[in-house]
Amino acid sequence: MTRLFSRLPSKKQAFRIFLAILVPINFWSVIFFFRELPAYILRLTTWDILGIFSYTQFIALLDSLLLLLILLIPGLLFSPSLREARFVPIASTVGYLAVVWVIPFHYLDRLTEWSPLFLQPWVAWAWVSLFILVSGFTAWRIHASSRLRNGILSFIERVTPLSWIYLSSNMVSVLIILARNFGLR
Repeated sequence: MTRLFSRLPSKKQAFRIFLAILVPINFWSVIFFFRELPAYILRLTTWDILGIFSYTQFIALLDSLLLLLILLIPGLLFSPSLREARFVPIASTVGYLAVVWVIPFHYLDRLTEWSPLFLQPWVAWAWVSLFILVSGFTAWRIHASSRLRNGILSFIERVTPLSWIYLSSNMVSVLIILARNFGLR
């Protein structure tokens, strides 16, 4: 068992990946919240709206953690020497791809109105297969190009301050959820 854990990426690498994937997931949850905000303003109190925002941020945090766990599993396949230089840019980019790939599922009701073809199981399998192919090709390109790796690492460094803002928002959201559920009104 310790051999298995020793093959995992380091805590520093995992945290860098987590901060990188936190940005698109939280950004999308904020966009999704603001899309519904006009309806909330008409019907709910400020405290209720704050609670809804907190729950969206909490779910975004859970989604980020789940995606991180999924992205760490392939890290078991990398050798330690490859993991040091290539794993963070590959995993972060595949994480960004996964977030972008899932966005159409938020509009599945509209897509099925447009065409019932989207309800067919083979469409989902084709979508997942295409994601795996695109992710594999992207990982291969990042693995082969040090210039691309350096560009991705530079991008990750630039979005890290925004990640900290989102992470702080997520932590405040957890506190608000606890306050709402344990007596503070």
